[in-house]
Amino acid sequence: MKVKNILFELNKIGKYTFLDSMQIKFIYLSNKLDVLIAKMPVTKKILQPFGYLHGGATATLAESVGSSLSLLNLKRYKKKKN
Repeated sequence: MKVKNILFELNKIGKYTFLDSMQIKFIYLSNKLDVLIAKMPVTKKILQPFGYLHGGATATLAESVGSSLSLLNLKRYKKKKN
């Protein structure tokens, strides 16, 4: 599957989930499937009362990228193993 199609699918499965609520979009995936980049807008809704980005929002972005990239590589690993 082409990288462009994988990015489309990742963003598609995020619809109507917490990713959608946080407006997280996957924007880059390397051909080797070892780098995945996403973006998330920083709005007043996800700031702490002190004006800093909330740690939970940061963790959400990191976990979303990490788990998505892990899933992609797990699927690829399973295909190679069989």
